[in-house]
Amino acid sequence: MKKILVLLIGVTLLFSCGDDSVIGSELVEGENINIVFTDEVPIKLQSVLADTSTLFIVGENSSTDLRTTSFGRLDDPFFGVSETTIYTDVHFNSVNPTIADGATIDSIVLSFPLDTIIRYGNEDARHRIEIYPLTESIADVETFRTTSEFEYDLTPLAVYDDVIRPFDSVFVNQPEGDTLFRFIPLIRMQMQEPYLSEFADAFRNAEDDDAFTNIIKGYAIKSFPDDNSIMSFNMSNALAALNDVTVYYTQNDTIRRYEMPMGVRRSVSYDHAFEGSPSEQALNDQIFGDSLVFLQGMRGFNVDIDISAFREQFSDKNISYAELEFYAPSLMGDDLNTFAPIDRLSLAYRNEDGNLTSINDFTIGQNLGSTTFFGGIKENVDNNMIRYRLSVTHHLINVLNDDSLPDNLILTPLFKSFVANRGILYGPGNSEFPAKLKLITINP
Repeated sequence: MKKILVLLIGVTLLFSCGDDSVIGSELVEGENINIVFTDEVPIKLQSVLADTSTLFIVGENSSTDLRTTSFGRLDDPFFGVSETTIYTDVHFNSVNPTIADGATIDSIVLSFPLDTIIRYGNEDARHRIEIYPLTESIADVETFRTTSEFEYDLTPLAVYDDVIRPFDSVFVNQPEGDTLFRFIPLIRMQMQEPYLSEFADAFRNAEDDDAFTNIIKGYAIKSFPDDNSIMSFNMSNALAALNDVTVYYTQNDTIRRYEMPMGVRRSVSYDHAFEGSPSEQALNDQIFGDSLVFLQGMRGFNVDIDISAFREQFSDKNISYAELEFYAPSLMGDDLNTFAPIDRLSLAYRNEDGNLTSINDFTIGQNLGSTTFFGGIKENVDNNMIRYRLSVTHHLINVLNDDSLPDNLILTPLFKSFVANRGILYGPGNSEFPAKLKLITINP
Protein backbone atom coordinates (compact mmCIF):
# COMPACT_ATOMS: atom_id res chain seq x y z
CA MET A 1 0.00 0.00 0.00
CA LYS A 2 2.84 2.40 0.84
CA LYS A 3 4.46 1.79 -2.58
CA ILE A 4 1.16 2.47 -4.34
CA LEU A 5 0.82 5.73 -2.38
CA VAL A 6 4.32 6.75 -3.44
CA LEU A 7 3.49 6.05 -7.08
CA LEU A 8 0.28 8.08 -6.98
CA ILE A 9 2.04 11.02 -5.37
CA GLY A 10 4.79 10.75 -7.97
CA VAL A 11 2.40 10.81 -10.92
CA THR A 12 0.68 13.88 -9.49
CA LEU A 13 4.04 15.61 -9.20
CA LEU A 14 4.77 14.98 -12.86
CA PHE A 15 2.05 17.38 -13.89
CA SER A 16 2.67 19.96 -11.17
CA CYS A 17 6.45 20.38 -11.11
CA GLY A 18 8.39 22.52 -13.51
CA ASP A 19 11.84 22.04 -11.93
CA ASP A 20 13.72 19.03 -10.63
CA SER A 21 12.13 18.15 -7.29
CA VAL A 22 13.20 15.84 -4.51
CA ILE A 23 10.89 14.66 -1.77
CA GLY A 24 12.45 12.80 1.12
CA SER A 25 11.49 9.92 3.27
CA GLU A 26 9.05 11.98 5.33
CA LEU A 27 6.36 11.11 2.75
CA VAL A 28 6.47 7.44 3.65
CA GLU A 29 7.19 6.84 7.29
CA GLY A 30 9.88 4.29 7.96
CA GLU A 31 11.17 4.15 4.37
CA ASN A 32 14.11 6.20 3.13
CA ILE A 33 12.78 6.93 -0.37
CA ASN A 34 13.39 9.91 -2.66
CA ILE A 35 10.95 10.73 -5.43
CA VAL A 36 12.72 12.68 -8.16
CA PHE A 37 11.02 14.47 -11.04
CA THR A 38 12.88 15.75 -14.10
CA ASP A 39 11.96 16.98 -17.55
CA GLU A 40 15.53 17.76 -18.62
CA VAL A 41 16.52 14.43 -20.16
CA PRO A 42 17.92 15.27 -23.62
CA ILE A 43 16.00 13.81 -26.57
CA LYS A 44 16.67 14.29 -30.29
CA LEU A 45 13.98 14.36 -32.98
CA GLN A 46 14.04 14.12 -36.74
CA SER A 47 11.42 13.74 -39.47
CA VAL A 48 11.78 10.45 -41.37
CA LEU A 49 9.92 8.76 -44.20
CA ALA A 50 7.56 5.97 -43.22
CA ASP A 51 8.26 2.32 -43.96
CA THR A 52 6.06 0.47 -46.38
CA SER A 53 3.35 -1.43 -44.49
CA THR A 54 0.97 -4.29 -45.22
CA LEU A 55 -2.62 -3.31 -46.03
CA PHE A 56 -4.29 -6.51 -47.18
CA ILE A 57 -3.47 -10.22 -47.25
CA VAL A 58 -5.40 -12.62 -49.48
CA GLY A 59 -6.13 -16.31 -49.12
CA GLU A 60 -5.60 -18.81 -46.35
CA ASN A 61 -3.26 -16.52 -44.43
CA SER A 62 -5.66 -13.58 -44.60
CA SER A 63 -5.77 -11.67 -41.31
CA THR A 64 -7.10 -8.38 -42.60
CA ASP A 65 -10.27 -6.90 -43.99
CA LEU A 66 -9.29 -3.77 -45.86
CA ARG A 67 -12.39 -1.68 -45.33
CA THR A 68 -11.44 1.94 -45.96
CA THR A 69 -9.82 2.82 -49.28
CA SER A 70 -9.14 6.53 -49.69
CA PHE A 71 -9.37 8.56 -52.87
CA GLY A 72 -8.52 12.18 -53.61
CA ARG A 73 -5.65 14.61 -53.63
CA LEU A 74 -4.07 17.16 -51.27
CA ASP A 75 -1.76 20.05 -52.17
CA ASP A 76 -0.43 21.07 -48.77
CA PRO A 77 1.91 24.10 -48.53
CA PHE A 78 3.85 22.40 -45.71
CA PHE A 79 3.80 18.76 -46.88
CA GLY A 80 3.57 18.92 -50.67
CA VAL A 81 1.22 16.88 -52.84
CA SER A 82 -0.39 13.62 -51.70
CA GLU A 83 -2.67 11.43 -53.81
CA THR A 84 -3.93 7.86 -53.87
CA THR A 85 -4.67 5.06 -56.32
CA ILE A 86 -7.07 2.23 -55.49
CA TYR A 87 -6.71 -1.19 -57.11
CA THR A 88 -9.37 -3.90 -57.28
CA ASP A 89 -10.19 -7.04 -59.24
CA VAL A 90 -13.56 -8.34 -60.50
CA HIS A 91 -14.85 -11.92 -60.73
CA PHE A 92 -17.75 -14.10 -61.78
CA ASN A 93 -19.97 -14.83 -58.82
CA SER A 94 -20.49 -18.36 -57.51
CA VAL A 95 -22.57 -19.25 -60.60
CA ASN A 96 -21.05 -18.63 -64.01
CA PRO A 97 -23.23 -16.48 -66.27
CA THR A 98 -25.38 -18.17 -68.91
CA ILE A 99 -26.30 -15.81 -71.70
CA ALA A 100 -27.99 -16.84 -74.95
CA ASP A 101 -26.52 -15.99 -78.34
CA GLY A 102 -29.34 -13.58 -79.12
CA ALA A 103 -29.12 -11.71 -75.83
CA THR A 104 -28.07 -8.05 -75.86
CA ILE A 105 -26.00 -6.40 -73.16
CA ASP A 106 -27.66 -3.09 -72.29
CA SER A 107 -25.28 -1.56 -69.77
CA ILE A 108 -22.55 -2.34 -67.26
CA VAL A 109 -22.47 -0.44 -63.96
CA LEU A 110 -19.71 -0.31 -61.34
CA SER A 111 -20.84 0.32 -57.73
CA PHE A 112 -18.70 1.45 -54.79
CA PRO A 113 -20.18 1.89 -51.27
CA LEU A 114 -19.02 5.09 -49.59
CA ASP A 115 -17.35 5.21 -46.19
CA THR A 116 -17.74 7.87 -43.51
CA ILE A 117 -14.53 7.11 -41.61
CA ILE A 118 -12.09 9.06 -43.78
CA ARG A 119 -13.35 12.52 -44.74
CA TYR A 120 -10.46 14.97 -44.89
CA GLY A 121 -10.04 18.44 -46.30
CA ASN A 122 -12.96 20.03 -48.12
CA GLU A 123 -15.85 17.58 -47.88
CA ASP A 124 -17.84 19.70 -50.33
CA ALA A 125 -15.22 19.45 -53.07
CA ARG A 126 -16.31 18.08 -56.41
CA HIS A 127 -14.48 14.83 -57.22
CA ARG A 128 -13.79 13.64 -60.74
CA ILE A 129 -13.34 9.90 -60.19
CA GLU A 130 -11.89 7.98 -63.10
CA ILE A 131 -11.77 4.18 -63.45
CA TYR A 132 -8.99 2.66 -65.57
CA PRO A 133 -8.53 -0.94 -66.76
CA LEU A 134 -5.53 -2.74 -65.32
CA THR A 135 -3.03 -3.99 -67.87
CA GLU A 136 -1.09 -5.91 -65.21
CA SER A 137 -2.62 -8.93 -63.52
CA ILE A 138 -2.98 -8.96 -59.73
CA ALA A 139 -4.38 -12.52 -59.67
CA ASP A 140 -1.26 -13.99 -58.08
CA VAL A 141 -0.61 -11.19 -55.58
CA GLU A 142 -1.22 -12.36 -52.01
CA THR A 143 0.10 -9.42 -49.99
CA PHE A 144 -0.69 -5.80 -50.82
CA ARG A 145 1.35 -2.98 -49.28
CA THR A 146 1.19 0.80 -49.19
CA THR A 147 3.76 0.85 -52.00
CA SER A 148 2.09 -1.76 -54.23
CA GLU A 149 1.50 -0.29 -57.67
CA PHE A 150 0.20 -1.90 -60.87
CA GLU A 151 0.13 -0.86 -64.52
CA TYR A 152 -3.10 0.43 -66.04
CA ASP A 153 -4.40 2.03 -69.24
CA LEU A 154 -4.60 5.82 -68.92
CA THR A 155 -7.92 6.09 -70.79
CA PRO A 156 -10.81 5.92 -68.29
CA LEU A 157 -13.58 3.39 -68.81
CA ALA A 158 -16.00 5.19 -66.46
CA VAL A 159 -16.15 8.66 -64.92
CA TYR A 160 -18.03 10.16 -61.96
CA ASP A 161 -17.99 13.94 -61.53
CA ASP A 162 -19.86 15.29 -58.50
CA VAL A 163 -19.70 16.06 -54.78
CA ILE A 164 -19.27 12.95 -52.60
CA ARG A 165 -22.27 12.39 -50.31
CA PRO A 166 -21.40 9.60 -47.85
CA PHE A 167 -24.59 10.08 -45.79
CA ASP A 168 -27.15 10.12 -48.62
CA SER A 169 -29.00 6.95 -49.60
CA VAL A 170 -29.22 6.00 -53.27
CA PHE A 171 -32.35 4.77 -55.07
CA VAL A 172 -31.82 2.33 -57.95
CA ASN A 173 -34.42 1.07 -60.41
CA GLN A 174 -33.92 -2.66 -60.75
CA PRO A 175 -35.34 -4.51 -63.77
CA GLU A 176 -37.24 -7.16 -61.79
CA GLY A 177 -40.74 -5.78 -61.76
CA ASP A 178 -39.42 -2.28 -62.50
CA THR A 179 -38.90 -1.79 -58.76
CA LEU A 180 -37.13 1.11 -57.04
CA PHE A 181 -34.71 -0.09 -54.34
CA ARG A 182 -33.07 2.00 -51.63
CA PHE A 183 -29.35 1.41 -51.02
CA ILE A 184 -26.79 2.70 -48.55
CA PRO A 185 -24.66 5.64 -49.82
CA LEU A 186 -22.71 4.53 -52.87
CA ILE A 187 -21.38 5.71 -56.22
CA ARG A 188 -22.58 4.08 -59.45
CA MET A 189 -20.63 4.56 -62.66
CA GLN A 190 -21.63 3.33 -66.12
CA MET A 191 -18.94 1.68 -68.22
CA GLN A 192 -18.20 3.36 -71.55
CA GLU A 193 -16.95 2.15 -74.92
CA PRO A 194 -14.62 0.69 -76.05
CA TYR A 195 -14.22 -1.09 -72.72
CA LEU A 196 -17.90 -2.02 -72.53
CA SER A 197 -17.56 -4.18 -75.65
CA GLU A 198 -14.34 -5.76 -74.38
CA PHE A 199 -15.96 -6.57 -71.06
CA ALA A 200 -19.10 -7.88 -72.77
CA ASP A 201 -17.07 -10.22 -75.00
CA ALA A 202 -15.23 -11.65 -72.01
CA PHE A 203 -18.50 -11.95 -70.12
CA ARG A 204 -20.10 -13.88 -72.99
CA ASN A 205 -17.21 -16.11 -73.99
CA ALA A 206 -15.05 -16.87 -70.91
CA GLU A 207 -15.44 -20.49 -69.88
CA ASP A 208 -14.81 -19.80 -66.21
CA ASP A 209 -13.59 -17.16 -63.78
CA ASP A 210 -9.91 -17.82 -64.48
CA ALA A 211 -10.44 -17.25 -68.18
CA PHE A 212 -12.42 -14.08 -67.47
CA THR A 213 -9.83 -12.54 -65.10
CA ASN A 214 -7.10 -13.34 -67.60
CA ILE A 215 -8.86 -10.85 -69.92
CA ILE A 216 -10.39 -8.40 -67.43
CA LYS A 217 -7.56 -7.96 -64.92
CA GLY A 218 -9.27 -5.38 -62.70
CA TYR A 219 -9.31 -1.64 -62.22
CA ALA A 220 -7.33 1.31 -60.94
CA ILE A 221 -9.29 4.19 -59.42
CA LYS A 222 -8.12 7.80 -59.05
CA SER A 223 -9.89 11.00 -58.06
CA PHE A 224 -9.12 14.56 -59.10
CA PRO A 225 -11.01 16.89 -56.73
CA ASP A 226 -11.43 20.60 -57.46
CA ASP A 227 -10.08 21.37 -53.97
CA ASN A 228 -8.02 19.64 -51.29
CA SER A 229 -10.11 16.60 -50.39
CA ILE A 230 -9.71 12.95 -49.39
CA MET A 231 -12.83 10.77 -49.16
CA SER A 232 -13.19 6.98 -49.03
CA PHE A 233 -14.96 3.84 -50.20
CA ASN A 234 -16.09 1.06 -47.86
CA MET A 235 -14.75 -2.12 -49.47
CA SER A 236 -15.27 -4.28 -46.39
CA ASN A 237 -16.01 -7.96 -46.84
CA ALA A 238 -19.33 -7.27 -45.12
CA LEU A 239 -20.40 -5.09 -48.07
CA ALA A 240 -19.10 -7.38 -50.81
CA ALA A 241 -22.61 -7.69 -52.27
CA LEU A 242 -22.69 -3.96 -53.00
CA ASN A 243 -19.10 -3.51 -54.17
CA ASP A 244 -19.69 -4.98 -57.60
CA VAL A 245 -20.01 -4.75 -61.37
CA THR A 246 -23.58 -5.32 -62.57
CA VAL A 247 -24.23 -6.46 -66.12
CA TYR A 248 -27.74 -5.58 -67.36
CA TYR A 249 -28.82 -7.59 -70.42
CA THR A 250 -31.99 -8.48 -72.33
CA GLN A 251 -32.70 -12.12 -73.06
CA ASN A 252 -35.97 -13.43 -74.50
CA ASP A 253 -37.51 -9.96 -74.10
CA THR A 254 -36.71 -10.00 -70.39
CA ILE A 255 -34.28 -7.61 -68.73
CA ARG A 256 -31.89 -9.48 -66.46
CA ARG A 257 -28.87 -8.61 -64.35
CA TYR A 258 -25.76 -10.44 -63.25
CA GLU A 259 -23.73 -9.13 -60.32
CA MET A 260 -19.98 -9.65 -60.17
CA PRO A 261 -18.05 -9.03 -56.94
CA MET A 262 -15.06 -6.69 -56.84
CA GLY A 263 -12.34 -6.51 -54.21
CA VAL A 264 -11.33 -10.12 -53.64
CA ARG A 265 -7.95 -8.49 -54.13
CA ARG A 266 -7.81 -4.80 -53.30
CA SER A 267 -5.35 -2.19 -52.17
CA VAL A 268 -4.57 1.51 -52.12
CA SER A 269 -1.18 3.06 -52.83
CA TYR A 270 -0.05 6.48 -51.63
CA ASP A 271 2.09 8.85 -53.65
CA HIS A 272 3.73 11.79 -51.85
CA ALA A 273 5.68 14.54 -53.60
CA PHE A 274 7.48 16.55 -50.92
CA GLU A 275 9.80 18.43 -53.27
CA GLY A 276 10.12 22.10 -52.40
CA SER A 277 8.03 21.88 -49.23
CA PRO A 278 9.24 22.66 -45.68
CA SER A 279 8.81 18.99 -44.81
CA GLU A 280 11.43 18.05 -47.40
CA GLN A 281 13.90 20.42 -45.74
CA ALA A 282 13.30 18.67 -42.41
CA LEU A 283 13.81 15.14 -43.75
CA ASN A 284 16.43 13.18 -41.76
CA ASP A 285 17.76 16.42 -40.22
CA GLN A 286 18.23 16.46 -36.42
CA ILE A 287 19.27 20.11 -36.49
CA PHE A 288 15.97 21.05 -38.16
CA GLY A 289 14.21 18.60 -35.83
CA ASP A 290 15.45 20.56 -32.84
CA SER A 291 12.96 23.24 -33.90
CA LEU A 292 10.19 21.45 -35.84
CA VAL A 293 9.28 17.94 -36.94
CA PHE A 294 6.66 16.77 -39.44
CA LEU A 295 4.18 13.93 -38.98
CA GLN A 296 1.70 12.63 -41.54
CA GLY A 297 -0.74 9.81 -42.23
CA MET A 298 -0.90 7.59 -45.31
CA ARG A 299 2.76 6.94 -46.30
CA GLY A 300 4.03 10.33 -45.14
CA PHE A 301 6.43 11.38 -42.40
CA ASN A 302 7.09 9.74 -39.04
CA VAL A 303 9.22 11.19 -36.24
CA ASP A 304 12.32 9.39 -34.98
CA ILE A 305 12.99 9.99 -31.26
CA ASP A 306 16.51 9.35 -29.96
CA ILE A 307 16.37 8.47 -26.23
CA SER A 308 19.97 7.26 -25.87
CA ALA A 309 20.67 9.91 -23.21
CA PHE A 310 17.97 8.35 -21.02
CA ARG A 311 19.67 4.96 -21.13
CA GLU A 312 23.04 6.51 -20.28
CA GLN A 313 21.81 8.65 -17.39
CA PHE A 314 19.20 6.40 -15.77
CA SER A 315 20.67 2.91 -16.00
CA ASP A 316 20.78 2.66 -12.18
CA LYS A 317 17.41 4.32 -11.47
CA ASN A 318 13.94 2.93 -10.71
CA ILE A 319 11.41 4.43 -13.14
CA SER A 320 8.04 5.18 -11.55
CA TYR A 321 6.47 7.08 -14.43
CA ALA A 322 7.59 8.36 -17.83
CA GLU A 323 5.85 10.51 -20.39
CA LEU A 324 6.65 12.16 -23.71
CA GLU A 325 5.05 15.55 -24.30
CA PHE A 326 4.73 17.38 -27.62
CA TYR A 327 3.14 20.66 -28.67
CA ALA A 328 1.73 21.38 -32.12
CA PRO A 329 1.46 25.09 -32.94
CA SER A 330 -0.70 26.87 -35.47
CA LEU A 331 1.94 28.27 -37.81
CA MET A 332 1.45 31.26 -40.05
CA GLY A 333 -0.04 30.17 -43.37
CA ASP A 334 -1.17 26.79 -42.01
CA ASP A 335 -4.88 26.18 -42.71
CA LEU A 336 -5.88 23.76 -39.95
CA ASN A 337 -9.52 23.84 -41.06
CA THR A 338 -8.54 22.19 -44.33
CA PHE A 339 -5.50 20.23 -43.14
CA ALA A 340 -6.81 19.00 -39.81
CA PRO A 341 -4.28 17.93 -37.14
CA ILE A 342 -3.81 14.35 -36.00
CA ASP A 343 -6.37 13.05 -33.49
CA ARG A 344 -4.23 10.34 -31.86
CA LEU A 345 -0.57 9.35 -31.90
CA SER A 346 1.13 6.00 -31.48
CA LEU A 347 4.65 4.90 -30.56
CA ALA A 348 6.69 1.96 -31.80
CA TYR A 349 10.26 0.68 -31.91
CA ARG A 350 12.17 -1.44 -34.40
CA ASN A 351 12.50 -5.06 -33.35
CA GLU A 352 15.49 -7.23 -34.22
CA ASP A 353 13.98 -7.93 -37.66
CA GLY A 354 13.72 -4.22 -38.39
CA ASN A 355 9.92 -4.17 -38.21
CA LEU A 356 7.96 -1.65 -36.18
CA THR A 357 6.48 -3.03 -32.94
CA SER A 358 4.12 -1.07 -30.70
CA ILE A 359 5.54 -0.25 -27.27
CA ASN A 360 4.07 -2.07 -24.27
CA ASP A 361 2.32 1.02 -22.92
CA PHE A 362 0.28 1.31 -26.11
CA THR A 363 -0.49 -2.42 -26.23
CA ILE A 364 -1.59 -2.53 -22.59
CA GLY A 365 -3.91 0.42 -23.15
CA GLN A 366 -5.44 -1.29 -26.18
CA ASN A 367 -5.95 -4.53 -24.28
CA LEU A 368 -7.61 -2.62 -21.45
CA GLY A 369 -9.85 -0.81 -23.90
CA SER A 370 -8.53 2.46 -22.46
CA THR A 371 -7.61 5.51 -24.53
CA THR A 372 -6.20 7.32 -21.50
CA PHE A 373 -3.74 4.66 -20.27
CA PHE A 374 -1.29 5.37 -23.09
CA GLY A 375 -2.62 8.75 -24.13
CA GLY A 376 -1.49 10.29 -27.40
CA ILE A 377 -4.84 12.08 -27.67
CA LYS A 378 -5.09 15.55 -29.15
CA GLU A 379 -5.62 18.13 -26.40
CA ASN A 380 -6.64 21.66 -27.35
CA VAL A 381 -4.60 23.86 -25.02
CA ASP A 382 -5.98 27.00 -26.65
CA ASN A 383 -6.99 28.17 -30.13
CA ASN A 384 -3.39 28.19 -31.32
CA MET A 385 -1.82 25.19 -29.59
CA ILE A 386 -2.37 21.43 -29.35
CA ARG A 387 -0.68 19.10 -26.87
CA TYR A 388 -0.02 15.35 -27.00
CA ARG A 389 1.09 13.34 -23.96
CA LEU A 390 2.16 9.69 -24.31
CA SER A 391 2.97 7.30 -21.49
CA VAL A 392 6.23 5.40 -22.01
CA THR A 393 6.75 4.02 -18.49
CA HIS A 394 6.71 0.31 -19.28
CA HIS A 395 8.82 0.69 -22.38
CA LEU A 396 11.56 2.69 -20.66
CA ILE A 397 11.70 0.17 -17.84
CA ASN A 398 12.15 -2.51 -20.52
CA VAL A 399 14.89 -0.44 -22.19
CA LEU A 400 16.89 -0.38 -18.94
CA ASN A 401 16.45 -4.13 -18.49
CA ASP A 402 17.01 -5.25 -22.08
CA ASP A 403 20.11 -4.17 -24.00
CA SER A 404 18.65 -5.50 -27.26
CA LEU A 405 15.99 -2.78 -27.34
CA PRO A 406 17.01 0.18 -29.50
CA ASP A 407 17.66 3.73 -28.37
CA ASN A 408 15.04 5.09 -30.77
CA LEU A 409 11.27 5.33 -30.84
CA ILE A 410 9.08 5.99 -33.88
CA LEU A 411 6.17 8.41 -33.46
CA THR A 412 3.30 7.92 -35.92
CA PRO A 413 -0.37 8.83 -36.30
CA LEU A 414 -2.60 6.06 -34.98
CA PHE A 415 -3.94 3.95 -37.89
CA LYS A 416 -1.36 5.74 -40.01
CA SER A 417 -2.01 3.91 -43.28
CA PHE A 418 -5.68 4.88 -43.25
CA VAL A 419 -5.70 8.51 -42.10
CA ALA A 420 -4.74 11.63 -44.06
CA ASN A 421 -4.25 13.93 -41.05
CA ARG A 422 -0.89 15.56 -40.46
CA GLY A 423 0.84 17.69 -37.85
CA ILE A 424 3.84 19.91 -37.22
CA LEU A 425 5.35 19.54 -33.74
CA TYR A 426 7.81 21.70 -31.84
CA GLY A 427 11.18 20.06 -31.28
CA PRO A 428 13.14 19.96 -28.00
CA GLY A 429 14.92 23.23 -28.81
CA ASN A 430 11.83 25.41 -28.75
CA SER A 431 12.16 27.99 -25.97
CA GLU A 432 8.51 28.01 -24.84
CA PHE A 433 6.97 24.65 -25.75
CA PRO A 434 9.79 22.12 -26.17
CA ALA A 435 9.27 18.43 -26.78
CA LYS A 436 10.11 16.73 -23.47
CA LEU A 437 10.69 13.41 -21.84
CA LYS A 438 9.30 13.69 -18.30
CA LEU A 439 10.41 11.20 -15.66
CA ILE A 440 9.66 10.30 -12.08
CA THR A 441 12.18 8.01 -10.40
CA ILE A 442 12.02 6.42 -6.96
CA ASN A 443 15.49 6.15 -5.50
CA PRO A 444 16.26 4.51 -2.11
